[in-house]
Amino acid sequence: MSDPVRHQFRVSVIICAHQPDSQHLNRTLQALRAQTLSRAEWELLVVDNQSTPPLNLSDSLSWHPNARCVPEEILGLTPARCCGIHHTSAELIVFVDVDNVLHADYLAKALEIASKHPKVGVWSGQAHPEFEEAPADWTRPYWAMLAIREFCQDSVMMTFDPTQSLPHGAGMCVRREVASAYIKEMAATNWRLLLERKGQSLMSGGDSDLALLSMKLGWGVGHFTQLHLDHLIPRGRLTEPYLIRLKEAMAASGVVLDYFYREPTPARSSFIWNFFRWMKIRIGSSGIEKRMRLAQLTGELRGWCMVKSFAEQLHLA
Repeated sequence: MSDPVRHQFRVSVIICAHQPDSQHLNRTLQALRAQTLSRAEWELLVVDNQSTPPLNLSDSLSWHPNARCVPEEILGLTPARCCGIHHTSAELIVFVDVDNVLHADYLAKALEIASKHPKVGVWSGQAHPEFEEAPADWTRPYWAMLAIREFCQDSVMMTFDPTQSLPHGAGMCVRREVASAYIKEMAATNWRLLLERKGQSLMSGGDSDLALLSMKLGWGVGHFTQLHLDHLIPRGRLTEPYLIRLKEAMAASGVVLDYFYREPTPARSSFIWNFFRWMKIRIGSSGIEKRMRLAQLTGELRGWCMVKSFAEQLHLA
């Protein structure tokens, strides 16, 4: 793969798309078209990650002189992001999902934050929900799982604090130095593929991986109130089966990240420990809370199986 031509853009916007909803993608692109930042200062790259048929965006991107679509044949969000990083050049990267509608000043504000907070390597902002239909009240405790973030105060974290949330992938801003280190880490070890969200899989953790890597490199991570986007949420993401699948996948991803970044206590993977956890859940909860807690436990056990299998493969190699 040849190196991309380098231009003096200030921001690289990357959209990773696999079988995107056409209406959502159109709204995402229209919001980018309305950005107050001059188009001469930013480039737009759409990574077509095995969409069938391939995306044809020639008309949809014609409004931007520095927009293009490139294919990534390896299915998965991580390969798509790495492809986008490789084919762009600005010192600030903004990852935009196909269901993110950025407010008009998003890119301009992202640049202001980059200037005012030179020690922060990864950050995100507020993600306001736009539901396809009004959600049931029981779903509200689980909205954070859908990357809904609304807060009143900026925060910066230089070292990991488990009581604080990490930046989310919707509208995530990443400095080129962190992104380049991420690609090098990917080339050096393939454990990150355990986190891969691809096809129908809900495994996640790539966003947290970027944030944790940023802190590992000596950069901080942050949340900033002045960044706003609307997150388009279809009705299917607010059903119990989907949320339970998501809970389990997020729990598994959390174990993988803990194993490679924070070395959690091995006792938590023991049969006896988890049998008592299972009994406590069965006895002490009911309804959706019970099913969610069981999904959390199932996901953690799945995560431990994944890292154990990976460690065994490394030992045999």
